[in-house]
Amino acid sequence: MRTLFFKIFIWFWLAIALLIAASYTTDLSVQQDLPPQRLRNFYGNTVNVYAESTVVMADSKGLVGVQTFFDRLKRSSNIQAALYAGDEKLMVGNLSLPEVPELLKRAATGYQVEFEFNEGFLLAARRLVLADGKLCTLVVLIPRQRMSLVRDNPKIFYLRLLAQIITSGVICYALAKYLTGPVLKLREATHKFSHGELSIRVTPRMGRRRDELTDLARDFDEMASRIETLLQSQNRLLGDISHELRSPLSRLYVALGLARRKSGEAATEALDRIEHETERLNELISQVLMLARLESYPNLTEAKPVELQEIVEKIAADANFEARNQSRSVVITQAEACVVQGSGELLYQAVENVVRNAVKYTHPNTTVEIELSQQVVNHQPMAVVRVYDYGPGVPEAELEKLFQPFYRIGEGRDRKTGGVGLGLAIAQRATLLHQGTITASNCATGFKVEIRLPAITFSNEGRTENEGLHTKDFQRV
Repeated sequence: MRTLFFKIFIWFWLAIALLIAASYTTDLSVQQDLPPQRLRNFYGNTVNVYAESTVVMADSKGLVGVQTFFDRLKRSSNIQAALYAGDEKLMVGNLSLPEVPELLKRAATGYQVEFEFNEGFLLAARRLVLADGKLCTLVVLIPRQRMSLVRDNPKIFYLRLLAQIITSGVICYALAKYLTGPVLKLREATHKFSHGELSIRVTPRMGRRRDELTDLARDFDEMASRIETLLQSQNRLLGDISHELRSPLSRLYVALGLARRKSGEAATEALDRIEHETERLNELISQVLMLARLESYPNLTEAKPVELQEIVEKIAADANFEARNQSRSVVITQAEACVVQGSGELLYQAVENVVRNAVKYTHPNTTVEIELSQQVVNHQPMAVVRVYDYGPGVPEAELEKLFQPFYRIGEGRDRKTGGVGLGLAIAQRATLLHQGTITASNCATGFKVEIRLPAITFSNEGRTENEGLHTKDFQRV
């Protein structure tokens, strides 16, 4: 009972079903002792019909016809009848019951139907006049089984109860669907919006609804439109600024080369510093452009099988070559063959940023370790890249903020290492574009970053399910 739809459906249906059951239970308990008036109303008309039929049969076929009518009545309805003369003498039928004489006396006073109630049966009597003017009294014995028909027949009772519960269930289902439908659409939209599909809108999917949920959807659309505009403006601004900085940066490199030729050795240190800061600025511009490009793409438009093992090995080799100058090293402790569907360039950028970040913060004379393995999670093969460093770690409260652009844990450390706070943000965005996840955590030896990506397994047929490649062919699971 976790979903709102299920809660609304069950509680509404249970409430209505209990009301129906309570109503029927009350009605059934009342009918256990059926009121005499209800029997009079029901069987009074029946006895009148029997009396008219008796008169017709007596006039047309005599007492033999009346006996035939009584026999047929007993066979069809298990109702016994007898006809008495005015002096209470039995003419047709046989009802030897002690209640009959008293009932005949009461019926002789008028032409209304008289009743005598008994626990096992019901007696009814009515005075009638035959065609020859003779006064007679018809006495009818109705067994208790027939009296129960005045109540609800048990089968009909339970069938009607079941039908009403099912009907109420259908109504409650429709009501719950009507109430939760917009919520599910809004949830789906927020999920897509949170995954970068900024153009998603809910109001057009609401149809002709005009209620508070429609107002909520309209507010969501306004918010989404505003956020989309702001993010587009931000990305455009970052891209424009970064692009515009390229030209003066290129001219700065040219001017730096000319200055080295014309200056003496006294200016070498200052020029080296200028070159270093220029390279940092160039790196920053490149990362800003990359982040702006990733933020502008809600999903991958062109994807193909990529061998992750080759990417990891190349990154490890390059990073290890650079790390040796800093008394550090990079090794691969495990490298299984893993293939993912996506962009090789973006995957390279994601893994490289994580590895370079580990090299920056691991302690001198320590080794950054890389693991590449394939695991099965919920029947889905996943390629898992883990990068371990022997650095100081990160406060637990800061872990989630590591992937925010330009976020820094400590200003002094960032100045020392040269970080600008964009590497992990780019890695996260690239991972999300591949429907993967990236997490950071502290471990016993230092710090760990883990990337999980949906993997592709090898096919026996030698082709992918949806691309039919013939080189190194794979099949998506």
